[in-house]
Amino acid sequence: MIKTIITGHGNFATGLKSALELLSGEHKEIMAIDFTETMSEKDLAVELENVSKGNVAILYFTDFAGGTPFKEAAKISVLNKKIEVVSGCNLNALLESIFKEYDSVKAYAQDLVKITKDTAKLADFSEPISTKNFAEDGI
Repeated sequence: MIKTIITGHGNFATGLKSALELLSGEHKEIMAIDFTETMSEKDLAVELENVSKGNVAILYFTDFAGGTPFKEAAKISVLNKKIEVVSGCNLNALLESIFKEYDSVKAYAQDLVKITKDTAKLADFSEPISTKNFAEDGI
């Protein structure tokens, strides 16, 4: 089993986990750690280190590359080959990936990035549309 730790600025982590659970139920292997305005970098580092203990594969799912949550997760991952860090992925990717089994945390990380790239869409209404099209497309 791979533990997923969502982290990001503000309530990104708890918000994303809440949305995920609304759509797919509770997932005990997924945790959320917010980096709030009252926290220092050190506070976040301590929280991330505490959930990273043990000999378990971990994927850190961060809001964006270069930010404090990404940076602190990356520091931990440098010391542990069973930890990967992804950034900028979306709810759709997390939702799709949690129902798959992966041989490694690296494969999980790579799939999250691929799914994000494949599912990011622009709503293009340049062609005439009808409400019939929405119903057929599941919207």
